[in-house]
This record gives sequence, C-alpha cells and structure tokens, in this order.
Amino acid sequence: MIVVDFMARAVCLAIAAAIGAGWLAGLGLAAAPSPLIAILGWAADTLSQFQLVYAAGLFAALAVLALRRRWRVVAVCIPLVASVGVQLWPYLQPIVPPAQAAAGRELRVAALNLWFRNDRPDAVMRWIAEADADLLVLSEVTRDIRRALAPALARYPYQLGAVGGSRADVLILSRLALTPLPVGRRGDGEYLVHARLCLDGAADDPARRCLRVIGAHLPSPVSPAHVAERDRLLALIGGLMAEAEGEARIVLGDLNTTPWAPGFRVLLGRGRLADSAQGRGLHPTWNARLPLAVVPIDHILVGGPVAVAARTVGPFVHSDHLPVTALLRL
Repeated sequence: MIVVDFMARAVCLAIAAAIGAGWLAGLGLAAAPSPLIAILGWAADTLSQFQLVYAAGLFAALAVLALRRRWRVVAVCIPLVASVGVQLWPYLQPIVPPAQAAAGRELRVAALNLWFRNDRPDAVMRWIAEADADLLVLSEVTRDIRRALAPALARYPYQLGAVGGSRADVLILSRLALTPLPVGRRGDGEYLVHARLCLDGAADDPARRCLRVIGAHLPSPVSPAHVAERDRLLALIGGLMAEAEGEARIVLGDLNTTPWAPGFRVLLGRGRLADSAQGRGLHPTWNARLPLAVVPIDHILVGGPVAVAARTVGPFVHSDHLPVTALLRL
C-alpha cells in the first residue's frame, strides 16, 4: 500500500508540474529566437493540451488518497482540480439554446481529417452519405483517396482545394455556391481555404444571405517551429474572420490544437468566434486509432448570426481522427 500511496502522490506532483508548465504556454515562447527557450515554449504548449488526461489522473489519484485517508495530500491536490475544472467547465456546463436555434435556415456542416493512410474509403463514403452535410471540409485528401471517394464527392457541385506542397490537402465541398477569397501571404493557402458561401437565391439579389467559411488543416505541433507557424495561422484565421464581422462566419477542420492552448484563445478572441462544442460535453477527436482518443483538435467554430442547434462527434471511419458534424441555423 505504501507503493500505491507513493504513486498517487507522484501523479499529483506530475500533474502539478504539467499544469504549471502549461500556463507558461501563453507567453508564446515557441517563437523565441533562442533554441532553448523555443523548446521550453514548445513543451509548455504541448502540456497545455492534455486537460482531459489531467482530469482523469487527478480523479484516480484523489480516489486512492481518499480511500487511504491521506487528507493532507488531498487538500494539497484540490487546487489542481480547480485549475483543470476552470479549463473544462465551459464544455461541461449546460447551455440554453438561443431562440435563433429554433428557427432560421438550416445548414448542416461537417469536417474530417481522412488520414492519408486510410485504406477504407467505403467507410468514409458511408459517413459522407449519412452526414448529408451541405458544407463539408476534408483534409489529407491525397490523389488516391480523392479518386477512391469520387462517387461520394460528386454530389457536391462546388469544390475548392488548398494549393501547395504540404500534406494538409484541404478540400471544401458545398451544395451551395462558393466563391474563393484571398487567405494571406504566399504559402498560407497550403493550410486553409477561404471562401464566401451564399445561400439559395439569385446572384444579383441584394437580400441574398452569404457567409464566410474557412476550412483548415494546420501544422502538427511536432516542433517549436511548427507550433509557431500553427499559432501564426490561427491568428491569421482570426483576422480574416474579424474582417467579416456582421456576417455569419464558420471555421472548420483539423486545427491541431485543443481549446486550452493560447493560440486557440487568440483565434476565438480575434475572430469573435465561439466553439460549437461548448456546453455539449467533451468529445476528443484524436487519436481515434488508439483505444481512447484523448484530445479534441478537430473543430467547428461559429460567429455572427449563427446558432448551433446540434453537434456530434464520430463515428470511426478508419482514420486517426473522428469526424465532427454540426447543425447550424442562420
């Protein structure tokens, strides 16, 4: 039992260190010119992402310590629970759907990182048919995968793809008219597609409703440079959305960040966006090929006159990501 006590205390201590380091991520050290400081910033950003893991670890450790009546240690660990709780609460608290969610034009949207090694296009096509999305964002759409999915993708008359040599391979598909918009400096178009989507109506109708859409697959945070580039692109997306203030705005895709990282908060604040997952529980989307997905990095964000009527995650489609679907009302 001494070993059990020691392990429970060690878990609390490790989580305390991880949470403390995670708070440093807000300093943006990954972009620092010093390699050592950049590595520390990268580590801090990584540690900020795993709030769900910390919650599970704390629950297990505190349960063991309480059973062993180690109340002093429990008291020391309580602030850690509060820290994690602050991060998770916006997603756990119940929400009251806005009045707009009960009326308005419905728009079903969905996003999925296909995984470039996915060898089950039949599962993906079945999900595409079941999701029945008006607006669909896919990433890691290699040539072979796109060819295999051709029968399902043919249902979408409007298609815009990312350009460049990265493996982001973003593709926006829509049943409604899409008009491409600029994304920023040269090279940014490898990771995101920016477009205006207009609802049914004549092109010259001044009352025709349109909205801004960005489909994205941002760099994976595997190094300080990748974290800095991902955060730059998050800020860029926020700026593009801010330019469309007053319009309905939607950002979808694999952003390679959880809601608890500083870059994500910059995106929401700058773009005046809301996470469609808030108030609807915590549903990790990666890594779906492991026994338990642990981080939500695939997102549907909304801004302006848009209400989220429903949101779901799944099913498993033989990708390392789970798809995300939302029913919106405009």
